[in-house]
Amino acid sequence: MGPLQGIVLIEFPDMAAARAWYESPAYQTAKQHRDGAADGEFFIVDGGLVAPADRLPQLRNR
Repeated sequence: MGPLQGIVLIEFPDMAAARAWYESPAYQTAKQHRDGAADGEFFIVDGGLVAPADRLPQLRNR
């Protein structure tokens, strides 16, 4: 696999909404067109909101 050529980020209100979208008949139909036509990986990540001061604490005081 070569270098990353693009990224798509979609935000949902919660994990249940993300899963409902992924499992929806509309997305599954669209997914059939993408499969075999492009290489990609799909992740559902529960990120939440993190205050800037709390991000990457391991890098503070370096």
